[in-house]
Amino acid sequence: MKTWNQHQISKNRNVMRKLNINKEQSVETFESLWKFCTSNNRVCPLPMKWNDLYQILHDTRQIGAGYEPPIPLILGAWGNTSDNEKQERLKIHIKWTEGHKQLDEVGNYLHSLKEEDWAHFGEI
Repeated sequence: MKTWNQHQISKNRNVMRKLNINKEQSVETFESLWKFCTSNNRVCPLPMKWNDLYQILHDTRQIGAGYEPPIPLILGAWGNTSDNEKQERLKIHIKWTEGHKQLDEVGNYLHSLKEEDWAHFGEI
């Protein structure tokens, strides 16, 4: 049985195949994806969705006591960080996808989120 991440990755590959897109022919750019992520006063995906996003990222790894890229600001960090800090951490994750040729895959995931799956400035 496929996990949610495996299902989503498979679904995204099928979409990319239908559009005749490969990793060298990215449709999404960092700028276009970041514009989407910050539109409608968005800060970042809500914790469960943000964790799902992090699980999609390629080549994450533990380095000493931390991780590369740094983990989402969820769980205990959610209530102890500002909206701006959360948004900056999401930006690091989006930049990571650019360097790992995952902009389209991650873009598909983020575009699939409902508006209520996002935290907005002033709500948290």
